[in-house]
Amino acid sequence: MLVTIDQMPDTSRLWIYQSERELTEQEVAIIRQTSSQFIQDWTAHGNDLKASSEVLYNRFVIITLDENVSQASGCSIDASVNFIRALENELGVSLINNDKVAFMIGDDIQLLPVKGLKEKVAEKALLPSTKVFNNTVQNLGDFRGKWLVESGETWLNRYFN
Repeated sequence: MLVTIDQMPDTSRLWIYQSERELTEQEVAIIRQTSSQFIQDWTAHGNDLKASSEVLYNRFVIITLDENVSQASGCSIDASVNFIRALENELGVSLINNDKVAFMIGDDIQLLPVKGLKEKVAEKALLPSTKVFNNTVQNLGDFRGKWLVESGETWLNRYFN
């Protein structure tokens, strides 16, 4: 059952898929259309799943699931990952690769390799106040309040000490 993200409770399970590059408006439209269809058909053991999807900043594909209505099963989670992989193939873009972290620097989103973040902090290219997209959030409530936060408030804080 497809609903909008604002109709989902804070306890909703959440998956964030980060694009390796900015998506075009045409690609965003394709993602919105195909994800709406996927969610309308998405089930777990024959039960409809109450879920939503959104594309934010032309860079992040967000899928939420209200597990108060129906729990996700291994097969339903596999189906969602397969859906994302199909999008990757159709659009020629990586959405599942986790080797880069997205930062909001000014009005631009910049992706930096995880392996080089300690050096960026040492060079003062990243500060505790630099905004980071914290894709480790796991539910919608945390997403709403802790997704785009200062680097010093995340796992990156260990590099600033």
